[in-house]
Amino acid sequence: MPEEGARVKRRRRLRGELIRSAVLTTTITLLIFMAGSLLYLRYTLKGAIDGQLRDIGGDILSQQNFAGGLRVNERIRLYRTLFDEQNLIRLIEVNLGGEDGLYSDPRMEDLLLAFRNKVLEEEARLGDCLVDPLVTVWHGGRNWRVGTFSGAGASVVLATDLADLEKPLVQILLAFLFALPLTVLGAAYASHWYGRRISGPIEDLARHASDLTASNLTRRIALERAPMEVGELEEALNLMTERLEKSFQQARRFSADASHELRTPLTVMQGILENRLQEKDGLLSRTEADQLLQSTQRLAAIVEGLLLLARADEGTLLQEREIFDSGSLLRRVAEDAEVLAESAGVEFFYEAPSLPPVGGDPKLLEIALHNLLKNALQNTPAKGRVTLRAYAGATELVVTVENSGKPIPRESWEVIFKRFARLSGDYAGMGLGLNLVAAIARSHGGSVRLVRSDADLTVFRLSLPLVQRV
Repeated sequence: MPEEGARVKRRRRLRGELIRSAVLTTTITLLIFMAGSLLYLRYTLKGAIDGQLRDIGGDILSQQNFAGGLRVNERIRLYRTLFDEQNLIRLIEVNLGGEDGLYSDPRMEDLLLAFRNKVLEEEARLGDCLVDPLVTVWHGGRNWRVGTFSGAGASVVLATDLADLEKPLVQILLAFLFALPLTVLGAAYASHWYGRRISGPIEDLARHASDLTASNLTRRIALERAPMEVGELEEALNLMTERLEKSFQQARRFSADASHELRTPLTVMQGILENRLQEKDGLLSRTEADQLLQSTQRLAAIVEGLLLLARADEGTLLQEREIFDSGSLLRRVAEDAEVLAESAGVEFFYEAPSLPPVGGDPKLLEIALHNLLKNALQNTPAKGRVTLRAYAGATELVVTVENSGKPIPRESWEVIFKRFARLSGDYAGMGLGLNLVAAIARSHGGSVRLVRSDADLTVFRLSLPLVQRV
């Protein structure tokens, strides 16, 4: 129950992180968009206002040329009639030359003074650089856009209240502020829905993984409408479960087969000892002592093979590596095989030219060669023939073990290398030797396989990589 609570807490934290991320991202994005939009609109409207001021100033100066026949005061009245209280553009000052040609709006005298001071500040700051005839002036708690235009012996000062410009911007800002919480709530709901959609398949995977035991490893996950990444996780979990199932099955078979192999020599030893205990003298005959010795040797071989295979399963079979003379190793193995062949009534032949050195563990390779030869001798009838051959290829050392005898069925050529593999019929062996040979070959970067088996000959081929010369 505490683990289940922890899992629920983690799922809630994931959904919470998605919601917080979505809300934060949406809010920041909308604020940036809102600020950028307002700045762009303000810049655009300001440009439009400046253009309007320049157009009106140009119109007044052009009318000065057409009104040249009028008296100065009449011209001033003409210009004043162009502007009224309802117009966004204010006429601040007109100067047509002379005392009679000067007019300034008395209500805008403070604005005109502030404008001139602003122009002086700009000229002092910019020096000889050209000063923009349009400037923004703060007056009366409001921003004004003021410009002076001159030409044809006259000048005019016009102004407009930027508050009229800011009204639509304020309305847009209010619309943004109204839409912001609604959008954020929508993003939060969408992220919550999407978080549930993501966490749902993940929760199914977690439940499946927590329910896995050694007794239900055959179960597989089949999610519907899962995102691609979750589907890949599902596939990986199913593959892992499949590997676990195979490992458990192999472990069960290994335990059962090992118990079966160990039971036979132990039963023989137990029977002999019980019989001797029932006798008065309790002495072992030579035959019984020989049987005990054979059973003990078989037990030792089984235990040694199981230990080496356990190391192979762990990937620690090849613990020491050295470069050694492969010819010496093969001659030593051939001498041992010749003794065993003689006692079994089998002809033994060894054929190998001068061989290059190889790298690896000579003890393990000796065990692999002994197992191949032992398998050949056990399955060769009396007066049969076993041959050990070796030669060096371009990149590998090839060792073949040939024997006459009963052929191995084609469908069993791969099976015989599996652990505790047994062929039907009178084939000798415990089912460990060839599997151990394959494990030793793999640990050295080589391979072993059955390349021929017919009525005349059975041939095993062991390949080992040669030492690369620099």
